[in-house]
Amino acid sequence: MARADGAFIGGGWKAACGTITINGGSINCYGGRLEHHYGAGIGGGNSAAPGNITIKGGTIVAGSSESGISYGAGIGAGTSAGYEEDSKTFLEGGMVKINGDDADVTATGAKSIVASTVNAAGANANAVVDYGTSSSDYRSYTAHEVDLHSMNKVSIEDYAYAHIYFDQRNTYVFYTQADGTVTTDSVLAQDCSAYLPETLGDGSTTPVYYYVNGNFDQESRPVVNGNAVIILADDIQVKALYGITVEEGNSLTITTGSTTTEFEGNGYLFAAGSTTGDCYNAGIGSTSNKNAGSITINDGTVEAYCTYSTATGYGAGIGGGNGKAANSWTADGGMGGDIVINGGTVKAFCTIYGKDNTVGIGRGFYADVHGDAYQGSIAINGNRATVVAKGSNAMYAKAITATAVDNGTAVCEYGATPSGATTVTGTTLDLLTNPNVSDVRYAKVYFTGNHIKGDVNHDGIIGMEDLTLLIDYLLGNLTEDTFFCKECADVNSDDNINLDDVSALIDILLGNN
Repeated sequence: MARADGAFIGGGWKAACGTITINGGSINCYGGRLEHHYGAGIGGGNSAAPGNITIKGGTIVAGSSESGISYGAGIGAGTSAGYEEDSKTFLEGGMVKINGDDADVTATGAKSIVASTVNAAGANANAVVDYGTSSSDYRSYTAHEVDLHSMNKVSIEDYAYAHIYFDQRNTYVFYTQADGTVTTDSVLAQDCSAYLPETLGDGSTTPVYYYVNGNFDQESRPVVNGNAVIILADDIQVKALYGITVEEGNSLTITTGSTTTEFEGNGYLFAAGSTTGDCYNAGIGSTSNKNAGSITINDGTVEAYCTYSTATGYGAGIGGGNGKAANSWTADGGMGGDIVINGGTVKAFCTIYGKDNTVGIGRGFYADVHGDAYQGSIAINGNRATVVAKGSNAMYAKAITATAVDNGTAVCEYGATPSGATTVTGTTLDLLTNPNVSDVRYAKVYFTGNHIKGDVNHDGIIGMEDLTLLIDYLLGNLTEDTFFCKECADVNSDDNINLDDVSALIDILLGNN
């Protein structure tokens, strides 16, 4: 049996690897081409420790064996082995660091990378780690800095294939704060022009910012781990087709921003737990049998559904997923968490046209089987927010309030449908008493003073879309899920909505008013 024992770059038989630094270039390095190979591509030979290996740039392909059977790692340790396959062990120690935005590293072997410390960190970009059994069977993990021993609770050593590269450059941006003002100092945000990372946040309470500045469909469900802030650029439309997970102990803030302090704040985020069938996860919030974390919306247009289909929804649009696990009678989750809406236009429905088993905003189905059904809170603050919620109950939490500022007035329209809604107003509304929005299917909350006459769809711009919407309202053609601002539609301020308002809006569009 032919065998080879040394690394291509590094140690030989029982010879530990020293310190290796690669700054650039294109390197293909395999420990050997024989039938069996026990050394690493880069690192230790047979029965040798990996040493300290730093890769700062270049395109690197490293494997234990190019064509035979690999017993060593692609990068790191060789294996301590005789001829029997079951005697393979890897020596501990050493370090592998992949740093900088210009490195592209592929490692294959019995194990892809083996060292006591293995990490990847970008300078102005995110590290992307593809890991699995082969280049055609892998998962991905993305973060600014990655400990490859603990990503997604797995270690890179458990996989024969790894591809590490850098993507999603970072940029400095300004963003809308809770009070509607724009930050005076910019923050460093991960540039997300094509997708959101699978993991949002770094596991701590320190905010990690994500600047979404491209139109795309998110084909996976990002999970917030820690404190994440999504900043929507102007004129972008992002669709999270499997929703966004925010579970208890984690925080997500959604707002708008730009690389300058001047922006419209009209970014759009769509999130649905499913777009095809029954769903047990919230659109934005927890998955089945989990409680939701903290969710804050400061600006932008946000639409969230448990399921955007004609099927059945068991999770909230925003809040808790189904309260119990599948095929279980024990409910341990489903609570809605603390939800704060300070601005923007928010639409949260259980389903679009399907069966609503739970709420638009708040707790999920079966959450009340296990314990306090009113855990969590919903606060709609300031004069900049418009919120529409629909489900088996519009909203459901232990506390639900709408609070105006600066002499504004909070308005709540509530009922079985928009057409049959009753209106209450006040500086502060306790929405569990007058009215109790947990007893009705539909509720819309907004504030006087934050509406532009003629901006009927409430997107901050007066255009032909507003004229069409106003005419459809007068003809009775609006569907239940359509945004329609009655105060904005009363263009001539005579407390009626009729053809006179159509004429007034046409004058505005023609520049005559």
